[in-house]
Amino acid sequence: MQSTNKNRPVIGIACGGTGGHFLPGLSIAREFKRRGITPVLFIGGQDPSEKILTAQELGIAAVASPTVRIPGNKLKWPLALVRMLQCIQRNKALLREHGITAALGMGSFASVPMALAASSLHLPLFIHEGNAVMGRANRWLSKRAGIIFLSLPLRGGESTHARQVVVGMPVRGQLRRAARQPLSDAHRDVLRKSLGLLPDKPVLLVFGGSQGARFINRLMTETLPLLDQHRRDFQVIHLTGSKHNDAYDLAYKQMSVKALVKKSERAMQRLYQAADLVLCRAGASTIFELALFGKPAILVPYPDALDNHQQANADTLMDAEAAISIQERLLKPAHLADLLLGWCYEPGKFDMLAEHIRGFAAPQAASMVVKTILDELGVPVCPDEELPPEDEETTCCDADDESRGDADCEQAPTTSRN
Repeated sequence: MQSTNKNRPVIGIACGGTGGHFLPGLSIAREFKRRGITPVLFIGGQDPSEKILTAQELGIAAVASPTVRIPGNKLKWPLALVRMLQCIQRNKALLREHGITAALGMGSFASVPMALAASSLHLPLFIHEGNAVMGRANRWLSKRAGIIFLSLPLRGGESTHARQVVVGMPVRGQLRRAARQPLSDAHRDVLRKSLGLLPDKPVLLVFGGSQGARFINRLMTETLPLLDQHRRDFQVIHLTGSKHNDAYDLAYKQMSVKALVKKSERAMQRLYQAADLVLCRAGASTIFELALFGKPAILVPYPDALDNHQQANADTLMDAEAAISIQERLLKPAHLADLLLGWCYEPGKFDMLAEHIRGFAAPQAASMVVKTILDELGVPVCPDEELPPEDEETTCCDADDESRGDADCEQAPTTSRN
């Protein structure tokens, strides 16, 4: 059991086992710890063991939170309800065991049992929504929460029972630190050389998650032949989400395009720093990483994302002239070829996108969440300048989020959501 006193709360943070929920929750937990507040991560979903180990290596307590997914088949609802009640009871026991005094849910079905358990114990409840439309779990939980933290303003001015506070999406510390120290041209040249690229040619960064990567991978191979001699005017970093990349390597070589092709990347800050343009999906974490590094992007929202939330995210950026967004069904190789040629020869529009997307950067998102919660709980908030510096962090598993090219809840089929 966590030791505490009435003046020092213990905050339970419910986050799914996928990176799109776990990593923001972990960032918030680390900010609580930096401010002398004890966090405990409640990690739901399948196989939470690796996420628990990652948290524990950072000195943050973490437990497996029993969860249940509500099936689409209504005939299975009675059994799911019984299991939900069992999960709530088991989470109530965990909340008591760890002395939790307030709870934060990071979205998805995996946060529901813990959040309902906290509500039933009359603990203050807060939730965080990563996308521009409310997820089903958060829409339901918002009736019990005091505050809902938003990454993006909700589309259409959607109202909620809970008070809305726009804070952005918490981004990992190693990305924030890299973005705070922009590279000089000379250092960027060195970085590109270290990646096997030429220092003086523009770089297109391409990624799309696992399921989301298949379309983008095929699109790139079909677009290259349409560029004729112009394909030699830029180079590519392509995260395919696959271990089998011989065909992609061959396609770039046959088209005389300098390219780094690999499955995924842990140190995404290096690739953002090397890139001039990004072709990717529109998951919330990705959008805020693009904003942090000020990278213009061609967004292709994943069409099977639950509630079409990636389209809503992309529309928000489009409204602000902060990105180009094209629906997957409308994006043909000839269209992408035209966009890439425009980027090479008329870069002014893309410079404007880069300037505008920076307005979405939220490097203080985790800090804003933590300070708002502590203020609501009546806990004195230490001035930022008196806090210890952020510690270095370890990197989660390869499949931690879309940016690394692997599986991500942002890219999952309709049974999942970011």
